[in-house]
Formats: sequence, C-alpha cells, structure tokens
Amino acid sequence: MKRENFFRKRSGDNKIRFPIKNKIMMLTAMAALPFLTMVVYLLITMMNYSRAYDDIVRNLAIANNYNLDFKEEMDESLYKLVVGYVTFDNISEKDTLKDPYVMIDELRSEFTKLMDITTETESRLWLESLLRNIDTLEMRVDDIVESVSAGERYDENIEELDNNIYILTELIQDDIQYYICYQTQSMEEVTNNLNRRMNDFIVICIILVLLLVAAVTVVTVLIASGILRPIRELYVATEKIAEGDFEVRASADSRDEIEVLVHGFNNMAGNMQGLISKVKEDEQKMRRADLRLLQEQINPHFLYNTLDTIVWLIEGN
Repeated sequence: MKRENFFRKRSGDNKIRFPIKNKIMMLTAMAALPFLTMVVYLLITMMNYSRAYDDIVRNLAIANNYNLDFKEEMDESLYKLVVGYVTFDNISEKDTLKDPYVMIDELRSEFTKLMDITTETESRLWLESLLRNIDTLEMRVDDIVESVSAGERYDENIEELDNNIYILTELIQDDIQYYICYQTQSMEEVTNNLNRRMNDFIVICIILVLLLVAAVTVVTVLIASGILRPIRELYVATEKIAEGDFEVRASADSRDEIEVLVHGFNNMAGNMQGLISKVKEDEQKMRRADLRLLQEQINPHFLYNTLDTIVWLIEGN
C-alpha cells in the first residue's frame, strides 16, 4: 500500500484506474458469463419440461388406477346390493366390496383435481364429460338405494343396473381412457418440444461458442498487448540505460500498475541523468581548480627563475 501510494504521488495525474487484476477478472468474466448463462438456461428449460412431464405421468397414474378398477368394483358392489348379498350397512365390511358413494366421491375428487391442473383442451373436454357422468351415476345410485331400501322392484333394479349403471360406468371408463389417450399425446408433444429445444439449443451453443471464442481471442490479444507493449518498451529502455544512454524514456498509457512502474522508471532515469550531469560538472570544476592551483604553483617558480637569470647575467657582465 505504501509503495502504491508512493508511485501514485510520483506519477501525478496518472493514477491506477484499470488494474491488471481487474483486466484479468474482466476477461475471465467475459469468458465464463456466457457459458454460465447457457447452463442456467438449460437447467431452467430442463426443470420446466421435467415438471410438465412429471405432472402428465402423475395424471396418467391416477387415471389408470381408476380405469382398471372403478367399473368392475362399482358394478360388483351395486349388483350384490340389488340381489341382497350385502346391505349398505355392512358393505364396507366385505374385503372385495366398496361403498358406491365412497367410490363416487373419491373419483369426483381426484378428477376434479386433474381438471384444475390440466391445460390441454381435448383432455379437459373428456374430464368435463367424466364429471357429468359421475353426477348422473350418483343420481342412478340414489334411485337404486331408495328402491332397495323399500324392499321391492327387484326386476326393475336389475334392469336399472343393465340399462343405466353398467352403461354409465362404461361411459366413465371410456372418458378415462380418452383422457389417458390425449394425455399420452401431450407427453409425446412435450418430448418432441424438448428434443426440438435441445437441437435448437445445441445449434445456438455452437454459434455462441464460436462467437465467444472470437471475442475472447480479440479481447485477450488487446489486454495482453496492453500489458506486454509497455513492458517491452520498459525492457528496451532498460537496455539503453545499461549502455549509458540516460536520456531514453519509456511511455505507457494503460492506466494500470505498469504505467505507474513506467513513470517510476522515467523518474529514476531522470534522477540518474541529473546525478551523472552533476558528477560531470563537479569533475569539470575540480579539473579547473587543479589547473588553477597548478598555475598558481607554476607562476611564482617561473618568476623566481627569471629573476635569478637576470642576476646571473648582471654578475657575468
């Protein structure tokens, strides 16, 4: 932190606005975000289709359960009530028989729930027909219960079973089967839509991957060039300084740590150049001072020799 603050002070207005770490993180995010988006989209799509598929399977399981058992159990229970094998008071005690009203209420409850969650048009039409037939069946059961309770009209009750009850249970079974048929078609449609979506998704993924590779390549080259170019210039400037050229300067406009380093290097080179210039100037001053001192030493000695020569000439006439 202290070094960073120092470099910022030395570099003046050239502050770190785009650190190298942020550039690398931006490149990573650019590469990862599209893939993450595709994965999330794929997961959401798969979840939606899985939920729709599970709903259809659950609806089919409920419908199949009643399709196999309801008509047989209802016909048998009502027949044994009519012939006097059981009464409404003890019918629940028989393991193989069920109360007709309980079966009707269960059937109405389950298929009313299916009506609330079913969206396919044809399936809803057959559910509506089924619920109407259930209401009609309940009214016919009421007639038989009233007749059996009165203890008369055995032949009419048998005829009621043949002409109404058995026909209604047959219609209800047909409604259930048609509902199952259209739900099966819906399941196939869901599967086909899923396959079509997957094929489209694969094509889109291939296109996006190609575009992403091209974009990431371009951005990587730009970011790498922005990082390596000033480093290369700094390296060249360092070699020139090693050769003695202290006037060389590196340049950078990347607004990151490298720009701060370049400005620090330029400041260092400038300081070295100033110091060397000062050393040269001091050496020149020292050389001039030595020459002046030598001159001051030579001048008295030359004057003495000149005077001594004059004296010798005078003495020798």
